[in-house]
Amino acid sequence: MHVNSLWPEMATIVQGRSASTLMTVLATQPFAGWNVAERYSDGSHLTPAAVAAHVTAARTVVGILAQAHIDGALS
Repeated sequence: MHVNSLWPEMATIVQGRSASTLMTVLATQPFAGWNVAERYSDGSHLTPAAVAAHVTAARTVVGILAQAHIDGALS
């Protein structure tokens, strides 16, 4: 599975757990327009805005996970 498919499932996984700080970012679906086939394309159809949105979302998730780890919410 890939991020665009797993994203909706994450809210269910973290619901009620101490890692629920992720719920803020999980309320949106920044990878909804992403397709695994893009990995194998020449990239000519990707817009700078789409790439920037995916990079921003990925950085946000990494930051939240790092903070949850620091806070001891993840083990």
